[in-house]
Amino acid sequence: MNKFNLKLNESRKFHYFSHENFIFKNGEHIIEEKFNTLLNEIKIALSLDKNCHFQSKKIKKLETAGIGDLNKLSNKYDALISNFSIQIELINNPDYVYENIYNILNENSFLCINLLTNESMRIIRNIFYDIDEKVFGGSFQRFGPFIEVPSIVEKFNQNKFKEIVVTIDRIEANYTSFSKLRSDFKSFGTANFYDFKIPFKKDFLIYAQKVFNKLIEKHKYIPLDLEIATLTAWK
Repeated sequence: MNKFNLKLNESRKFHYFSHENFIFKNGEHIIEEKFNTLLNEIKIALSLDKNCHFQSKKIKKLETAGIGDLNKLSNKYDALISNFSIQIELINNPDYVYENIYNILNENSFLCINLLTNESMRIIRNIFYDIDEKVFGGSFQRFGPFIEVPSIVEKFNQNKFKEIVVTIDRIEANYTSFSKLRSDFKSFGTANFYDFKIPFKKDFLIYAQKVFNKLIEKHKYIPLDLEIATLTAWK
């Protein structure tokens, strides 16, 4: 296996603003920073985020496509960007992702992807484990899937990618509303992903609301901790 570099950035703390998804916005900013370090211009790049707002002077032309369209594309690209969009497919269908990313890239092409690591949402997950134990007598895996960095790096190595660098950014968001936190979980794509059906009990929401109300009363907010791994590599 080729060696890879791991860089750890200082925590970035955010107070949540309801009109924007701070995770995606922060992820785009990280990717922009990576492209700004490149010496050469990218003639044509592909973003796997259809609602991409990414901009860089280094990219002459940017196209977008969904992850499911990778094996249908006729163009070849000099760079590929993913701002969390391949998170689930890397777990569900990894062979498809690695093979098709490699196939659509030209030689000496640049890859830059953001992923949420297994260190994300630790506080929230532990709180919900405790609530599940209280209401159901056992806990459910409500959040995920999250990425284990060494495993992903190994896979990219096995699929012939070179000069792999992983940068870790830890961020924290402070919520003052449990309902807003619940709605954002859905937009993040990290809640209720797993196939099994979690039984619904009204007692669960009632008890969860009490727990989070006490948390807000004591600390003024609900903390959401996230760890973003930005992987860059070359073909």
